[in-house]
Amino acid sequence: MLSSFDSPRRTSKPGFGIIPLRVGAGASLLYLHAWSQAVAVFYFLWNRSSWDAISQLEKVGLPFPTMLAVVAALLAFLVAVSWLFGFLTRFSSFLFLPVALGALWVANRNLKFIDAEISVLYFLIALTLLISGPGWLSLDHLLRQRRTKNKSRYV
Repeated sequence: MLSSFDSPRRTSKPGFGIIPLRVGAGASLLYLHAWSQAVAVFYFLWNRSSWDAISQLEKVGLPFPTMLAVVAALLAFLVAVSWLFGFLTRFSSFLFLPVALGALWVANRNLKFIDAEISVLYFLIALTLLISGPGWLSLDHLLRQRRTKNKSRYV
């Protein structure tokens, strides 16, 4: 006899809760942080204009501040787009964890506690998405369904 833990049928419908978290975090990361930094990277690389992120990283004593600032800004942009569409969500969340921790370290060194709070929240969102995945309304889920459908067709 099967216990309730061994039941083969699913008792609950797919969750909806992770989807607003993923889309909202992706939209806010893109709109409030990543877009402006990506534009700043563009102007820094092609127009050789100044960029305050590099001076902040130099001030806290991080090595290779130019490379770190450019990589962090581009990664934040790619992660925001990834979270919005739910494409490679776990992978991008994994890549974003060190960026959020680095932002937390820089914010604490500069004594900007609101930036530290934002960094902690984005770190926790990335950790949550890394553990739970993007949810059923995502490109990851759509591609996984398509792959299993094609695999069952040829078996």
